[in-house]
Amino acid sequence: MDLGAWFFTVDDNFLPGTREQNPIFAVQAHLVRRFKPGFWASLDVNYFTGGQQTIGGAELADWQQNSRIGGTVVVPFLGRHAIKVGYNFGTYTKFGTDFNQFLLSYQVLLN
Repeated sequence: MDLGAWFFTVDDNFLPGTREQNPIFAVQAHLVRRFKPGFWASLDVNYFTGGQQTIGGAELADWQQNSRIGGTVVVPFLGRHAIKVGYNFGTYTKFGTDFNQFLLSYQVLLN
């Protein structure tokens, strides 16, 4: 399990006024199953909350509460190569864009 936070500084040069943003807090968990060296799969979940902005003294209605779930599979081949396939989707989106994401990547281990 991972915990995280993003903290933002005040932007005094923002137009139409000073921009401030509350911290965004996150928690994520990963359930990983290793089948053999280099060949593994995971189930991943996360949750983000916070981040409300104030611009020129006016609070925006942009408090974030978002969650996603997904999975990843990595399949090695030829010793130092692997293909990674993953997919995740939004399970809850209070503010922001809800989207589905597909991941396909090729990896090679270099010395």
